[in-house]
Amino acid sequence: ALELKHPVENRRDTANYLPLRKADNTGKMRAVKLRVLAQNELGVDIQDGEHDPYVDARAALELYKKHKEAWELSVARERELAEKNRRRRFGKLAQDEIEGAEE
Repeated sequence: ALELKHPVENRRDTANYLPLRKADNTGKMRAVKLRVLAQNELGVDIQDGEHDPYVDARAALELYKKHKEAWELSVARERELAEKNRRRRFGKLAQDEIEGAEE
């Protein structure tokens, strides 16, 4: 609606945060509707009748604030893992180049 762009590293999405997801009958983790999360986690009813994006945004913010500490630790771990994998791939590529140059 506002067409604001946020850097991907600053985004927090309730649909992607594992502790707020639920397993379906096959065991696959699925996103839970914001309406259900707001009711279960915050005790707040949203999306009854007319849809209000402000109310949705407020509920998402309150969910984030409730889980902020653990959520940020999770984000930091994901970043560390991604960086290790990037370094490993880069190191492998560099090693392959060195070995190729020696042949």
